[in-house]
Amino acid sequence: LKATPGPPIGGGPPNAATMGDAIFAVGYAVFTLMLCVQNIMSLNKEWQAAIYKAVTAPFNTIPYYGTGDSDTQRTLPDIDSSGELYSWLSTVFTDTTFKEQKLWPDDSPWNEEVEWNDTYTPSTVGSFNRILMVRMSTKMWKTDPAEFGAFDEYSPMSLAGRGHSKLSADNYYAEAEDKNRLCPDFEVVRLANETAPPCLWYTPPGKGSYADSGGFVAWLDPMDGRESFKAKLMALDQVGVFDMHLATFVVDMMVFNTNLEVFLQIAWEFSFDFAGNCHKAKRVRGFNLNLNNSSEERYVFLNVLKFVLAGLVVVFVVIELRIMCEIGLFQHFRKAASFVDFLSLGICTVALASFAYLQGMPIMDKFTFSSLTDLETRQETYVALEDIASAFEDQGYIVGINLLVVFVRALFLVAPLQQNMGIIFKVVDVAGNNLAAFVAMFLVCQTSFVIMAYFTFGAGFEEMSTPQMAFYRCFSMMTGKPIYDELYKADQFMGPLFYFVYYIFFYLIMVNMFVSILLNAYDLVDFELMNKRGTGKDKEKNIIMKITEEFRQDVLGRFWRCFGACSGIFSMCLRMFSGCFRDCMECLPKPPAILPRTFSLLHLKGKRSENDGEHSSQSKKKDKSKDKDTDKGRFAFLGGIDNECVLMIFLMLVFTVFASFITNGEEVYLVSQATLHSKTLGVVWKPEGLSRMEDFTDIRTFEQVEEWSRSFLKEMYANTQCLVYVNGSGIYHSMNIEGAIATSCDNKNNWNQLVQRVETQNTGFLNTTFVRLTIQPACFVSSTGRRWSDGSPYVRATPKLEECASTRCTDVLSQQSCRTADGMSLAMSEISNITVKSTMDSTNISDRVTYNFSAAGTDLGSYNMNGGFVFSFGNRPEDCLEKLRYLSEDGWFSQNSASMVFDWITYNGNIDMFTKNMVSFSLLGTGEMRKTSFAQTIPLNISQGGGFLEAYRITSMVLFWVYFLLVAYFMVRYVLDMKNARNDEQFMDRSVGFFLKAWFGDPWHWTDLISLTISTYCIVCVFLFVMHKFRNEYEFRVDSNAKYEVPNSDVKKYGMAKAVDPQRPLQDDWYIFMQFESLVQMFRTILLMTALNSFFISIKVVKYFGKIGRIKPFSVTLGQGMARNTAFAFAMLMGMVGFSFFFHIIFGHVALGFETFSQTLLTIFNWIVGDYDLTELFEVHFSMAFISFLLYMVAFYFIAVNMFLATMLNTYSTQVGKLDIKSAKLQSEKNRKSKMVEYPDKAMLSKDLKFEFDTEINEFVIMVDGVAPEGAASRAGIIAGSVLSKVNREKDKWKRETVEDMVNDGIQKDDRRGTITLIFRDRAGLHDHFGGNLFHKETGDNIKPTVKNFWVTQGAIASVERRLGEEDFAGLGKGAADAGEKADSEPSDDEAAAEGDDQDEVPKRMFGNSEKWEADLEAALPHQGLQVGMFTKLGRARTKKRLERLLFSRWELCGQDGARVEPGKFWIDPDTHGNTVEECDMFEDDIVDIEDLRETIEAKPVSGHEAWLDCLMTALEQETLEEESIFTDLLRTNDMQELASRGVAKMSQGAMKPVQEFYKHAGAILRILENKAQKKYFECLRHESDDSQRKLRKQNVILHEYVCALEEKFTTINNQIHGQKAVKERMLTLLAGAMEGRATGSSQYSALDRPPLPPPAEEILGRARQAEGGSNLRARGGAVARDSGAGVGALD
Repeated sequence: LKATPGPPIGGGPPNAATMGDAIFAVGYAVFTLMLCVQNIMSLNKEWQAAIYKAVTAPFNTIPYYGTGDSDTQRTLPDIDSSGELYSWLSTVFTDTTFKEQKLWPDDSPWNEEVEWNDTYTPSTVGSFNRILMVRMSTKMWKTDPAEFGAFDEYSPMSLAGRGHSKLSADNYYAEAEDKNRLCPDFEVVRLANETAPPCLWYTPPGKGSYADSGGFVAWLDPMDGRESFKAKLMALDQVGVFDMHLATFVVDMMVFNTNLEVFLQIAWEFSFDFAGNCHKAKRVRGFNLNLNNSSEERYVFLNVLKFVLAGLVVVFVVIELRIMCEIGLFQHFRKAASFVDFLSLGICTVALASFAYLQGMPIMDKFTFSSLTDLETRQETYVALEDIASAFEDQGYIVGINLLVVFVRALFLVAPLQQNMGIIFKVVDVAGNNLAAFVAMFLVCQTSFVIMAYFTFGAGFEEMSTPQMAFYRCFSMMTGKPIYDELYKADQFMGPLFYFVYYIFFYLIMVNMFVSILLNAYDLVDFELMNKRGTGKDKEKNIIMKITEEFRQDVLGRFWRCFGACSGIFSMCLRMFSGCFRDCMECLPKPPAILPRTFSLLHLKGKRSENDGEHSSQSKKKDKSKDKDTDKGRFAFLGGIDNECVLMIFLMLVFTVFASFITNGEEVYLVSQATLHSKTLGVVWKPEGLSRMEDFTDIRTFEQVEEWSRSFLKEMYANTQCLVYVNGSGIYHSMNIEGAIATSCDNKNNWNQLVQRVETQNTGFLNTTFVRLTIQPACFVSSTGRRWSDGSPYVRATPKLEECASTRCTDVLSQQSCRTADGMSLAMSEISNITVKSTMDSTNISDRVTYNFSAAGTDLGSYNMNGGFVFSFGNRPEDCLEKLRYLSEDGWFSQNSASMVFDWITYNGNIDMFTKNMVSFSLLGTGEMRKTSFAQTIPLNISQGGGFLEAYRITSMVLFWVYFLLVAYFMVRYVLDMKNARNDEQFMDRSVGFFLKAWFGDPWHWTDLISLTISTYCIVCVFLFVMHKFRNEYEFRVDSNAKYEVPNSDVKKYGMAKAVDPQRPLQDDWYIFMQFESLVQMFRTILLMTALNSFFISIKVVKYFGKIGRIKPFSVTLGQGMARNTAFAFAMLMGMVGFSFFFHIIFGHVALGFETFSQTLLTIFNWIVGDYDLTELFEVHFSMAFISFLLYMVAFYFIAVNMFLATMLNTYSTQVGKLDIKSAKLQSEKNRKSKMVEYPDKAMLSKDLKFEFDTEINEFVIMVDGVAPEGAASRAGIIAGSVLSKVNREKDKWKRETVEDMVNDGIQKDDRRGTITLIFRDRAGLHDHFGGNLFHKETGDNIKPTVKNFWVTQGAIASVERRLGEEDFAGLGKGAADAGEKADSEPSDDEAAAEGDDQDEVPKRMFGNSEKWEADLEAALPHQGLQVGMFTKLGRARTKKRLERLLFSRWELCGQDGARVEPGKFWIDPDTHGNTVEECDMFEDDIVDIEDLRETIEAKPVSGHEAWLDCLMTALEQETLEEESIFTDLLRTNDMQELASRGVAKMSQGAMKPVQEFYKHAGAILRILENKAQKKYFECLRHESDDSQRKLRKQNVILHEYVCALEEKFTTINNQIHGQKAVKERMLTLLAGAMEGRATGSSQYSALDRPPLPPPAEEILGRARQAEGGSNLRARGGAVARDSGAGVGALD
């Protein structure tokens, strides 16, 4: 394994040891996940939170009557005195504790399976949470005589707690507590004729009191019954516990969940301060005594996982120690990440050791429930349970911190694998010093404001009454939590002043200063990364590729090396064996002569095959070498962007309108409000014994569900009416069911039907059922044989943590011997014969009511066919109430039920839509009640009906088909684009995998594919919904002859009764329920796909719409910032996951919103947007909550979030800058005299332009003779007479003797661009260009130095060639002999090329190849005004050799050797006494004339760096395709132009300043370019070596890929050949048979020639009315009637 000591902050390269960084990071990430699983499963915070909510909810919410006003009801948070505390204990606490406790019946069916010796059943809260023991601990204030002087008589006694404003329940105060025994007032007891309770003695610390802090302790066992409990509570009141001396009172209980076998200690703490205020707090600690249980797989797995984690920790520790030994302790801890590594490993060790400590505690294995109820061992056992609960609480803090630190370390290891993820740490590292200084200043300023707020508002604002809370509230103001109203109430003058001053100073100034520091650091880091990418340094690989390569090298490589070693040993043994075998064979007779010949032939054949293989491999390598490098291939969409943009916008509009019409959001919402919210979720009721009303949100138990269902069903059946047929009119009228109508209205008659009106407009239309109830019974099994059998006589076997309302929880009934909690058998053989108890005693068997049980997945009736008891509440209010009474009497509104689902269907005729409503209740094994509800409105008529929505329906169907065609178009377009890209030459010879990798490398292709996939699936769902058989055929009718009938196939499938059976109408309604459930599920899928599709369609619109000019900066900004923002989001998510585990472990069992990991992640994410409340967290542990909150908000709210801002700012500014530069270039192009035109081919050029020679100026000048109208040249502004200057950057190579030869042969496509690029200039001004001679003083009067007339001809290359030419002319004067000797001393072109082969390799890396090197040198040579010797063969060779010496020799600075410069200061020469290059090269202010300037330049020697710069400048000038310089255009100012117009003589010293600034800036730019040229040279050298090595490594991989591709292609072609042959034979056979049948007239397809015509709709209706018993005809006639417009409107 390779260990990295952890990367430095910012993702710097870690110290390599033995394993790759990526593999080590992945390994540590796996270790982190294993650690999370182990801790989450061991601590069970989610279970503890659910149990806590189920137990404490009734204690916190059930009201009691206050002591002062008997009519005022108060709850636990309202307790403010000791008297009210006693009232709460004697009412709410007592009633809740014993509400579910019952007498254990002697004839209980459970007696056959369990032994329960107690009189009562366990005292439970939430059905399954048993209260084992209750302890009450009290501290009393000690009082002393008052010593207040003049005020003693008003307060003769005072509290003795000097220095303590209030006492804490978990601390011991020796001086402030009264330790005298508490005895009752015997005189009062005697007068009341009551028995005096015994005195209550003080329990010292460590003897069984709460938190071992001492106090008066009373024990109450719930198994003693309610009366015993109330008597003990009354005794506490009689001894004076609840008088004015009460300091603290703690009631804590030990709770055990029988299903999950989890213990919970819950404590309510009440503290009364010196002022009489009551301070309330709660403390919850959970633990599990099953960690050592080896009989359950869960705990065996956890113990094995702990050992694995311990081993990994040891490995990591060894790796860290090894690194410390290698690099030294001090050097190791210089990195910030090393501290994180050391801390994480240390805390991991402590956390794992804490588990070992907990599992070794004696109570873990020795606890029994009997020891807790035994008076002798009660105190000792309870204290032991409290100790282990406290140990688990402490361990939770360790585990929470451990997971946080481990995730931080994992983030430190993963971040360096991807540069964008490491930017956050790098930014913090770069800004570290500034941030530290800023934080110091911030804390000073913040402290001053906090102190001010504490003194100013502490007296009137509770949350600023302490310095800690004042700091928290001030800090929260910066994160978007204003508290203006609270400050104003506390101080009307200082409140507004403090509020505005604080926000201006901190929120607007300090926070933005903090952001500025981050942005500045981000700019530096981003600039560094861009430089690395631009220079090719540290080219980043994909993180997956890194992991794969390191896994292959480190893991598989080691395995392969080990395998190789073993193979070597095996080969050695094999050779030894073969040698022995050969020696033995020599002793045998020789084989016949034919055998050696055969072996030799085989050997020769093998040799030939090997040679052929080598030849083929070489040819393949040669072919591969010709392939282009397409790793970075790009794809372009076909067609015009504008057309596709319009189509995509049209698609989005069509889909949006279609989705809006099909969903009918407002109408659906209004219907759901009427059918579900107002009549169901909005009902209220008054519980028995309480004066306050309860609603749906208060439901916690099935007993409350019963109360809710009474109110709910009463509302639902309140408006039941009878549809009565009016003779002769053909319509039905609605009538209230009163009098005779109430008894005569029967759904069996064809002239009337009962219906239910919900909010008047929504109708319940089914024949037998309006509201259906599905109950999944809970399965209870005996606890005999279990460890905790004495805790409860039975346990629930139904899935404990699943919501049974939405899942199948009835499967357990067939797997175990199940009973209800009351003992009733739920065996599958008996479950269908369970009779309602109130009807069991009926003498008439027909009057007995039997429960209907539907098996899951097979029987009709249950909700979603999940199985269970199905109850139809009928159509009459009295039937509904009677069945509700059956359920209540039989005890189904209790823990006997695992879930209850109420559902019903209504029809709204105004919009012609049906609404499926559902309300469900699921009781979890923790005692928590989960409630869900929904209402989904769907249409059955798609293209007709709908009332005022009919036009919408027709429009939606039209838009659907338009949408279908558009999706088909874009799908075909996507396939064609993919096909065209595949046929591109760069992918034709590559594998399919390579192509797909390149294709999907573009994120837009992913979005297109996902969008098309979702669109296709959405279309399929719509088709399935439209083609649904039930949707097409169903209609409800009052007339039984026209009603919908269930298809015979479904009647058989579900085993439905016969049509004459009385149960058949009920089963028909259940079948309709099932079909509506199917349609609703399908429609909800359509809505989900529609929502997803709308998102991706919007993304596609952004893709096309973003190419518009003004929108492009924003779309490009989003696209370019996507990768970095994604990396930021991933890094941010990892950090948030660590904090989520931290908060969940520490606060999850108590605080709302932290119960599960997912809820915790959502909660802390909401913190970032300013939505948080830390009240519950502060109650658990103030310091831990406060510090962790500050760290989280600083890390994510102030740093991580602003990283997104920095990315967007940088990307947007860069993009806008590029657009500005492009705009400036376009404007500059317009102002220039030259113009450029590009043609795709020569044919277009010939059609657009005609050329001729311009003999007036120069016989070699090509002029435009004609321009085609509306052509490319005409649009570019080229007119007849414009001069052709360059073709594809070349000046002369394209020129020929005639215009025809020039067009046909000279002008060709540019190999790099693939186009023909022409540069034209105006004809004016060319006389001076061809007639002037700048190198003669007589022609240079008043000529200023410009790029055109001076700088090009005075470059380094031109100067060298000119001087060598002058030397040649000077040599001619000495005689022919000297000239001959000189010629002999200089090499020819061939000789110079041969001598410079090695040196040419260097310029090749700069310019690509030797031909381009020579071409660039030639391009840099001026051709006007030079001496004749410059064009000689000898001069060119000498010039080239001289330039090579200059380019690749030491540079000279100010005439000195450049090798003697100081390190790090290459521009300063020690001999110049500090003068810089700029100072050495600075011209005099008065040297501005061209002649003087030329003389000055010619006097200076040409240096190597000048030659490099000249080459670079030449290349840059050629890239612009212009004859003008981009540098002078960039630096030229208006002041310089004014100076040029005034002349040199009129220039003063001050007027020369613009020229001097020009020289300064030009020198700086040239110096930068010079350094870049040198840098590029050495980089190319290094990269050439790296590329060669990389290409050698890839050679075998490419060859293998190619061979595999050929083999696959060959196999595919063979398979296709054989397959096509078989198809051909089969088709010929079929064709022959068809032709023979056609000839004889007996073809089986002849019937297709004469399709029968369908009968008209009226004929079908007539037959349907006359037919008797023809169910199929009636169904068909009803369907046609609906389709023809006579639809379903009878009820309206």
